[in-house]
Amino acid sequence: MRHVVARIANLQPNLVLVHRNVSRLAQEFLLALRVTLVLNVKASVLERVARCTQADIVTSVDAHIGRPQLGICKSFYLKTFQDERGMYLKVYTYIFACVRRFVKALRPINT
Repeated sequence: MRHVVARIANLQPNLVLVHRNVSRLAQEFLLALRVTLVLNVKASVLERVARCTQADIVTSVDAHIGRPQLGICKSFYLKTFQDERGMYLKVYTYIFACVRRFVKALRPINT
């Protein structure tokens, strides 16, 4: 697991969007490297973000892959919303892309 995370860390990303889940151990390694990880992102959202930030979508982190093109965005932040009772929690990821000059991805994440 450390080797897979090391390959990702070698690319020096600030933000990693993942279609499905990531093991808890890998999440902890990425957290220690100060890499923001967003899980359970729909494939269509990944494609839009990739198009907007001019990034490659990496389907595997095998040793034989080349160096993918990382996307560039001006900034990103996470915002948490709760209902009036504080029961229902939604986290939205806002990505401000430089390439297209507007917010392209707005993704709710159920927590």
